[in-house]
This record gives sequence, C-alpha cells and structure tokens, in this order.
Amino acid sequence: MAVINNFPIETKKRLLLASILGFLWGSAVGVFFWVGLLNAVEEKIIRLEELLPTPQKANQFVLIEIDRIPVDRPWPWPRLEYSLFLRSLIPLTPQSVVMDILFTERGPRLDSFDETFRSLINRLNRVCFAGAALKTETLAHQQILFEKFLVRGDPRFLPKYGSAFWPSTDLTEGNPVGINNLGVGTNRGLRSVPLFFQLNENFVPSLSLVAATAKMDASIKKSEARLNKAFLLRNDSGQILRRIPLDAEGRMQLRFKHSRSGVIHIKYDDFLLYADQLARGIKPAFDLQLIHGKQVWLGLTDPAFTNWLDTDIGKMSPVEIRLEATRQIVQGDFLRRIPKGAAFAFLFLLAILAPRLFVRFSLLKAFLFFFILLGTILCLSVGGFILYNLVFPVASFFLLSVGIILCGLSARYWKFHVIILKSPHLERMEAVLERIEKKLLHDGTNKPD
Repeated sequence: MAVINNFPIETKKRLLLASILGFLWGSAVGVFFWVGLLNAVEEKIIRLEELLPTPQKANQFVLIEIDRIPVDRPWPWPRLEYSLFLRSLIPLTPQSVVMDILFTERGPRLDSFDETFRSLINRLNRVCFAGAALKTETLAHQQILFEKFLVRGDPRFLPKYGSAFWPSTDLTEGNPVGINNLGVGTNRGLRSVPLFFQLNENFVPSLSLVAATAKMDASIKKSEARLNKAFLLRNDSGQILRRIPLDAEGRMQLRFKHSRSGVIHIKYDDFLLYADQLARGIKPAFDLQLIHGKQVWLGLTDPAFTNWLDTDIGKMSPVEIRLEATRQIVQGDFLRRIPKGAAFAFLFLLAILAPRLFVRFSLLKAFLFFFILLGTILCLSVGGFILYNLVFPVASFFLLSVGIILCGLSARYWKFHVIILKSPHLERMEAVLERIEKKLLHDGTNKPD
C-alpha cells in the first residue's frame, strides 16, 4: 500500500514538511559552514584534489641550485664566484635574475670583487636581492631601502620584526630587495608564505613578491594589500594584474601540485660547465638557450647548509618554496574559494527544495534524480577545481546530502494522526515553495499547454 495517497492535501502536507525539515537541517549545516567547523575536513579534500592532473603551463622560471658546497670553496662564497656566474648568464639574456643569497657578510675574502660584481649587475635587465628579517632590534644602524605600498585592514595579526639583514645599496645598485623569511612557526607542513612583513612601522615586501613584480613588469608602490582579502598587484598605470588571496597575517596559500610545476632545475656546477662548453663552441648536454626570456633564480639547496621544510609533496628547500610562490603569482595559480554568501545560499536552497523529491516521486525515481543532481554538482566542482582552481565546500555538501535524504524519507513516511497543518501562514509558505520549485526544478506538470 502506497504511503502517499491520491488526496492533494496529503501530498501538500508532506511537501511542506519536507521543506521545513530541510530548512532546519540546512540551517544547521549552514552555520557549521559559516563558522568554519568543517574547515579541517575541507582542507584535506583540497589536498586530495591536488592529486588530480592539471593543464600544463609554459616554463617561465629556471632554478640554478647550489646543491653542493665543496670543501675547497667554503660557504659563504666571495663575490668573485657570483661574478663568474653572472658573466656566464649575461649572453643567455634572461628576463630577470633573483639572487636568493644574503650578501651581508663583509671582509677581504668576500667583497674584494664588489666592483666587478656591480658592473655585471648593471649589464642585466633586472636583478632582485634578498634580505632577512629579525625579531630583535640591532644596535647598529643600517639603511634599508624598499618600495612602499598601501596596506588596508587591521595589522595587529601581522608578525612584527625589529631589524633586518640587508645588502648595501652600493652592492645592489638600486635594484629591488625583498625579505626571504618563510615565517615557519610550527612543525606542520608548510601551506602558506608571507607576501610582506611588518618591520618596525613599515611594511616590506617579500622576495617572492619582488620577484613576481620583476617578472610581470608590475609596480609595488602602485599596489595595495587588503588584509584578510587580497593583495592587488598593479602596474605603473594602476591596472590590476593579479588579485592574490591574502589572510589576516599577510600570507598567501600555496598549491603544491604533484604534476610538473613549470620550473627548469639546473645544478650550479652543471650550469658553469654548460656555459663554458657553449662559449667554446661545444654543444652542451642541456640547451642553455632555453634560459632566454625566463626568470633565473640562484639559491642554496645543499641540505648540509639549509633546512629543508615539509610540504604536501615532500621536503623542499626554502628557495624552491619561494620560487613556487612567485610562480603561482605570475601564473595566477591561486585557490579561488566560492564566496561564502553564494555557497551558503546554494546549500540552503538545496536543503529546502531537494527533500521534496522524495515526496513527489517514487523512491526509485527520487534516489535516481537526487544522485544525478549530486553527481552533476560534484563533476562541476572537480572540473572547476582543475580548470579554474575553484574550491567548492565539498564536505559541507556531503553532510547536507545525508540530511536531505533523511529529511525526504521522514516527510514521506511521517504519520499525521495528531498533526494539523492548516495555518494561513503555512499555506502561504507552501505556495511560495511550490513556485520556487517549479522555477528551479523545471516542474512543468501544472503549466498550461
């Protein structure tokens, strides 16, 4: 014997009950989603989605790794070593160069070739240098030059620094400098990096941001940081080139993909060998002409001299992480979360309307329609993540789906022996829900021919 009889009033009661139960369940899930109770689960789902293959992007970066410090060339290296590197790099015409090395040490062994080093820097298009921020203040006064930009929002959550190691202006020749700290304060895997730092009363850009600016011909002084919203990277004319998602601490979230990231890796000693072979007319094992027009990074990756950090794809050296941040900025490879308001409205509307399927149709058809709807939404979510980096609240959606099924079945099998639903307010609510259902679910059974 069918539970739903042929009397319209019985069906209307159950439809209204399904929407009321869905309203209550949707309100609970919506609150969980809004306050972030499911954020930990959502992050785990995002990490699983990162395993999916994504469209390959053109190689725009080259990392020359100092992966081994020989005994006869102790660290830190003198300027002569970097002069030889720059001399080999100049004929390859890179778009820009990032020296992820702290040029703060002084002494006859280190700075005796500063003049040669500066002359080679002037022959390159753009060269970015690294500084390091310190929590404590130093007694020695040091001139720190950097491009200033506007910061909007409450800066009290920003980590504060009192001083910095900074290359001298004589050495950098007016080229931009960025702080290369990663701000790692926990033992958990690294998931974000700072885009700028609060140094005393100033806001100083990171090396990753400075490098991205050099690559994109952007202007930091024309840019603007909106805390807990986005960093607006602009060019000299004020046009927005990138909207970089930003949290309250001035950090951007990283995407560690398991597929190739579009960075060419060359070992430092191999690069010098290839450059020497190319200069003598010998074809090297690697085509150095691929460096033309790309941004070249030089950084230390020797595990004996730098601490590698845990990430979602294994341990990475600090220079690789900073380069990855720059790559994501340049290529616009950010996680774009659906606005909370839009996601909440969608989940809430689905919670009110979807349970009615289990009243209007037989159980087989209801489950069929619901799982088709569920699969369509999941496919759109995965496709949006792969193609456009859109993040849909999948955990909240699954929790909502379980409640939709329970609410629909409860309304279908509810006993109305002691319940009377004849209030005018409920009748008006029922009429509104029926109009919404017809519009959104394309129910054309009552439409005129």
